[in-house]
Amino acid sequence: IAGSSSRQPPSAVSLAEVSSHDAYGVRPEMFAPLLAVVRDAAREATGGYWNADTDAAWNARLQGICAAIDRVRAPV
Repeated sequence: IAGSSSRQPPSAVSLAEVSSHDAYGVRPEMFAPLLAVVRDAAREATGGYWNADTDAAWNARLQGICAAIDRVRAPV
Protein backbone atom coordinates (compact mmCIF):
# COMPACT_ATOMS: atom_id res chain seq x y z
CA ILE A 1 0.00 0.00 0.00
CA ALA A 2 3.04 2.24 0.15
CA GLY A 3 2.51 5.28 -1.99
CA SER A 4 -1.23 4.71 -2.28
CA SER A 5 -2.35 7.25 0.30
CA SER A 6 -3.96 9.38 -2.40
CA ARG A 7 -6.32 6.58 -3.43
CA GLN A 8 -9.67 6.33 -1.73
CA PRO A 9 -10.34 3.32 0.51
CA PRO A 10 -12.49 0.60 -0.93
CA SER A 11 -16.18 1.43 -0.77
CA ALA A 12 -17.27 -2.12 -1.49
CA VAL A 13 -18.10 -2.83 2.14
CA SER A 14 -21.61 -4.12 1.68
CA LEU A 15 -24.45 -4.68 4.07
CA ALA A 16 -24.18 -8.41 3.30
CA GLU A 17 -20.52 -8.48 4.37
CA VAL A 18 -21.23 -6.63 7.60
CA SER A 19 -24.29 -8.79 8.27
CA SER A 20 -22.28 -11.97 7.79
CA HIS A 21 -19.86 -10.77 10.44
CA ASP A 22 -22.79 -9.92 12.72
CA ALA A 23 -23.94 -13.53 12.40
CA TYR A 24 -20.64 -14.66 13.95
CA GLY A 25 -20.92 -12.26 16.87
CA VAL A 26 -18.45 -9.71 15.50
CA ARG A 27 -19.30 -6.36 17.05
CA PRO A 28 -18.53 -3.09 15.25
CA GLU A 29 -15.94 -2.08 17.83
CA MET A 30 -13.91 -5.21 17.03
CA PHE A 31 -12.94 -4.15 13.49
CA ALA A 32 -10.48 -1.34 14.31
CA PRO A 33 -8.36 -3.37 16.78
CA LEU A 34 -8.23 -6.33 14.40
CA LEU A 35 -7.19 -4.14 11.49
CA ALA A 36 -4.52 -2.54 13.69
CA VAL A 37 -3.11 -6.00 14.44
CA VAL A 38 -3.01 -6.76 10.70
CA ARG A 39 -1.19 -3.46 10.10
CA ASP A 40 1.28 -4.14 12.90
CA ALA A 41 1.98 -7.65 11.57
CA ALA A 42 2.61 -6.23 8.10
CA ARG A 43 4.94 -3.62 9.60
CA GLU A 44 6.89 -6.30 11.44
CA ALA A 45 7.05 -8.57 8.39
CA THR A 46 8.42 -5.84 6.13
CA GLY A 47 11.18 -4.83 8.50
CA GLY A 48 13.19 -1.88 7.27
CA TYR A 49 10.97 -1.37 4.22
CA TRP A 50 8.20 0.14 6.37
CA ASN A 51 8.52 3.90 6.48
CA ALA A 52 6.44 6.96 7.38
CA ASP A 53 4.71 6.97 3.98
CA THR A 54 3.80 3.30 4.33
CA ASP A 55 2.50 3.90 7.83
CA ALA A 56 0.41 6.87 6.71
CA ALA A 57 -1.01 4.89 3.79
CA TRP A 58 -1.98 1.95 5.97
CA ASN A 59 -3.53 4.19 8.62
CA ALA A 60 -5.54 6.09 6.01
CA ARG A 61 -6.73 2.85 4.44
CA LEU A 62 -7.76 1.33 7.77
CA GLN A 63 -9.60 4.50 8.78
CA GLY A 64 -11.39 4.41 5.43
CA ILE A 65 -12.42 0.79 5.90
CA CYS A 66 -13.75 1.52 9.39
CA ALA A 67 -15.62 4.58 8.09
CA ALA A 68 -17.17 2.48 5.32
CA ILE A 69 -18.29 -0.11 7.86
CA ASP A 70 -19.80 2.65 10.01
CA ARG A 71 -21.68 4.02 6.97
CA VAL A 72 -23.10 0.59 6.18
CA ARG A 73 -24.17 0.10 9.80
CA ALA A 74 -25.67 3.58 10.19
CA PRO A 75 -29.44 3.64 10.60
CA VAL A 76 -31.31 4.86 7.56
